Amino acid sequence: MNIGRNDPCPCLSGKKYKKCCLAKDEEAQRKQAAKAPIVVAEPKAPVREERPEPPPDPRVEAWNARYDEFEASDYEDRIALFTRTLDERELMDGEMAFEMLNQLFEEAAERNERDRYDSLVESLREQLPGVYEKEAHFLLENRIMNALVMKRPELVDSLTREFALLAGDKLDTWNRVEKRLAYHGYLTTLVEAMRVAWPEVRASEEIMSWGIDRFGNRASHYEILHYIAQTSEPRGDDPVLLERMRFFYGDNLDSERMAEMTAFFAGQVQRQWTMDDFKLQPPKRRSSLDWDEEEDDNADAPDPGRRNLFDLTLQFVNYAHRVEGVPYSKAELARGGIYDFISRRHAGDLEYHEGMLDSALRSAGKKREPIKKYRRYEHLFCPDRERLDTCLAQTLTMFNFQPHNAAALVELLPAWLRFLQTQGLIDSELRRRTLTDLKRVADDLLKPYSEMHSDPALHEALKRWPEDAGKEP
Repeated sequence: MNIGRNDPCPCLSGKKYKKCCLAKDEEAQRKQAAKAPIVVAEPKAPVREERPEPPPDPRVEAWNARYDEFEASDYEDRIALFTRTLDERELMDGEMAFEMLNQLFEEAAERNERDRYDSLVESLREQLPGVYEKEAHFLLENRIMNALVMKRPELVDSLTREFALLAGDKLDTWNRVEKRLAYHGYLTTLVEAMRVAWPEVRASEEIMSWGIDRFGNRASHYEILHYIAQTSEPRGDDPVLLERMRFFYGDNLDSERMAEMTAFFAGQVQRQWTMDDFKLQPPKRRSSLDWDEEEDDNADAPDPGRRNLFDLTLQFVNYAHRVEGVPYSKAELARGGIYDFISRRHAGDLEYHEGMLDSALRSAGKKREPIKKYRRYEHLFCPDRERLDTCLAQTLTMFNFQPHNAAALVELLPAWLRFLQTQGLIDSELRRRTLTDLKRVADDLLKPYSEMHSDPALHEALKRWPEDAGKEP
């Protein structure tokens, strides 16, 4: 795939390729080229005499030796080696700090020694503030995760505010942190942090316009939900709410649409839905990068069926919070995943695609098995196992690793199906049949999540899935 320097980065960070994964990809290409066999052509001119290689750089050799020693050490010796390298200072640059602390974070989390990791980061910050600053986004990401697991809300809040100032330059890392905060129910922290981050994100020339729009849309949803949580009688035309919305939208604020969304979020709309309300238009040809759960807010591309689907998912957030006791921000995280899955499945984005080798062999006339096709899914709103599995696999790839998104989606699917039954959109038999089909998906996630020591809450939630799935609406 040919990706331009100014194209959106394929890792979905929202940043331009040149400011995100370009350097990493170029380094991978250089390493690959170094491994390729060298073809020597007949010289057409006299061969120049080879110059002797320059002598090795003593610092590079010392750096490599120190890191090799770190790699060969056990946990305790690695901590001692980090401390010694920090005290000696000469070899502790940004790369060394990143490599060492990246491994120590995972090992400390596995041993439940998160305070120990945090103290190492604080030591780096005090002794080498310049090195800390270069890696601050990565270190804050890890420390926020530790504070979430250790249930220290004041520390979560202070670290998140610090990181929000970096969001304009480190949007991909911020997006991961944001999803973790949403999963753990830190709505107030999110509201204030998104406001701190917004000026830098909005002014960035390195973030694609759709990445900026998505950030603003997510922030506005948190604002509405926080307003509802803090207000006894929420109103979509409340001047207080509208003023906070103008911070993100300015003169482009659609106050009428904002009032509609607030009413759905607050459970104030008593609409009797039928499946005729959700006749989605035929899908347009587009790449997966084009999908955005906020797209239905765009009045320039009306689709009544998709708008109704979007509003139905807003209504689900209220049900999940009010009836099922789910934090607003976590329900919103799952809502986005549900809307995205239904939209992408309808567009055909989640169908089976054979690998490049099979496609090439088939094009060359080689005998192959018939192209695999997934079973026809039963209902627009009910996930099927095959396509949900494809969707989750895409959410958990190395370049698009979003474990909290995937966990929230799977964890709240039983609640989504119960909600649909209360709305008369599915019956109890279809709900039970769908849950039976999806149980294998939840089971398949248990092993990889059991090895994800950074946030054990995800694995614990998935272990409760059969119990949650069996509840009646």
